[in-house]
Amino acid sequence: MGAVKHGMPREKVHGVLWGESREGVSREGVRESGEQRVSELRRKSEIELERRIRVEGDNGEERILGPCLSGYVDDGSTESHRYYLSRRTVLEMLRDRGYSVPSSEIDLSLQDFRALHGQNPDVERLRFSATHTSDPSERILVIYCGPGIVKVNVIRGLHGQIANRTL
Repeated sequence: MGAVKHGMPREKVHGVLWGESREGVSREGVRESGEQRVSELRRKSEIELERRIRVEGDNGEERILGPCLSGYVDDGSTESHRYYLSRRTVLEMLRDRGYSVPSSEIDLSLQDFRALHGQNPDVERLRFSATHTSDPSERILVIYCGPGIVKVNVIRGLHGQIANRTL
């Protein structure tokens, strides 16, 4: 929240100030300034797309190679990449702590992970459990709750399921 003027709060949303109608700024003026801001952002993004990598050749001439290649490295979703990295890290940590984890699960490539789980993985399918190598009665359950906020009721529900051994 910004400053309060004439009893009306001012909120900044995408560079446009709302709540200033008492000061003579009409909704149309606000809308126009918002459209100007959007067109300005579009121009900046077009300039970013036009950036090229310049390389000096053997003969001293400068060549333009094209756009940066980092945009072409991964064409999949960010969500699936994050789940892949998280799952692999958890599997490695469990193996390091003495749990029996198949190396085929750890060595799974990103492409194979996406072939199994898709671009938007279902968190229920990512769930897995492992047993300790020295004490098979010691088990661990790994649960993914999704990208949203994990609320207390979700934790209570999981605790109840673990206590009742229904997971």
